[in-house]
Amino acid sequence: MKFNEVKLKYIAHLNPSKSEIDLGENKEQVVSFLPMDKIIGPNNLDLSLNKTIGEVYSGYTYFRENDIVLAKVTPCFENGNLAIARGLTNEIGFGTTELHVLRVNEKFYDKEYIYYCLQSEDFISEAVANMYGVGGLKRIPTEFLSEYKFLVPDLDTQIRIRKYLNLKLNEISNLIGNKTKLIKLLDQQRQSIITEAVTKGLNPNVKMKDSGVEWVGEIPEHWTVNKIKRIVEILTCGYASTPTYVAESEGVPFLSAQNVSKSGKLKLEKYNYISRELHDSLTKYKKPRRGDILQVRVGAGIGQTCIVDVDFDFSIYVSLSHIRVKKFIHNKFLTYILGSQKFNEYANMQTLQAGGVGNLNVSDLEKSKIPYPSLEEQIEIANYLDEKCSSIDCLVGNINNQIEKLKEYRQSLIYEAVTGKIDVRDMELD
Repeated sequence: MKFNEVKLKYIAHLNPSKSEIDLGENKEQVVSFLPMDKIIGPNNLDLSLNKTIGEVYSGYTYFRENDIVLAKVTPCFENGNLAIARGLTNEIGFGTTELHVLRVNEKFYDKEYIYYCLQSEDFISEAVANMYGVGGLKRIPTEFLSEYKFLVPDLDTQIRIRKYLNLKLNEISNLIGNKTKLIKLLDQQRQSIITEAVTKGLNPNVKMKDSGVEWVGEIPEHWTVNKIKRIVEILTCGYASTPTYVAESEGVPFLSAQNVSKSGKLKLEKYNYISRELHDSLTKYKKPRRGDILQVRVGAGIGQTCIVDVDFDFSIYVSLSHIRVKKFIHNKFLTYILGSQKFNEYANMQTLQAGGVGNLNVSDLEKSKIPYPSLEEQIEIANYLDEKCSSIDCLVGNINNQIEKLKEYRQSLIYEAVTGKIDVRDMELD
């Protein structure tokens, strides 16, 4: 197979002009609208949004049916935000300004082959190296894209490579999809085990009574029900203003929702720093310490909880609640209750009914009722859940590793196919 180096500007028309559209005649025409968050992954577009051409003509990127849209800004580019635009309303789309658009010359080039070339490791690494800008908003220059040389065979071979990759990558996607479903099932199993243990205990033969709490149902007869404010010493949220951040050498860590993992661990990885003076004023009476609980109040991780398991000086942002239990409550037991799906569904419903915006308000949390047994039984339940959840988390970790290896294999296949290292000429592909 013979491959020639061809600059992208000879393969595709880059960023075609919206002047192709007569605004005067088409101002009210409805078209697809594509913000960056609707480019979910390689060839995965959410085209549920529509706007009129008049609404989007100014200030947005124009593209048409079968154009390739490619994120030009970091980290969206590295995350694989690119796709062939198919199924556009009236075959026209407008989207975020952080897109490059490629209209492939299909007389000589196969658009799906070029789409795969844009996912090869060589192109990705060079594109990242040539990005310009400061901070987290670096972009791929049009000049780099225009001059980049791809290895391209004749059109028939391009089509055969595309068919081969479609076949193989579909198999990989199915495997990843099945493993992702398995992770969801394991997460459901984890939540079911937690809810059962923190509301029914570990003895299936114990006598039960009505808890009087909607989300709980029946509980063991010897258990107690109480408002959360009766079982904690501290229940407060973090600093409600965005502070002035300082250098690490001058400040104290300022933790937020991103520092509480889905698996219930404190992540001391990414955080900003605030001045010592502000930290001292924030923690004068309610300083987080080892054994305290942090709970995510807002955002995608709402309800996630962790225990502070290190001796570490820090303050918290408003996205977190800070909880310290009384001596008759085991912190891990309460963490399992607060992190359970059932409790968070209930807490969110209470907030929304009160006119809130889907966050766990401290005042609502204080009034929420939970069941609990003796301290000794709380510890027994927490230890049981530690063991069960650890086993499930281990399984999930292994499956995630398998998914990552499949993704790596996917990238390897694309690279080897579009550089001619896999000979597809004699393969049965139809």
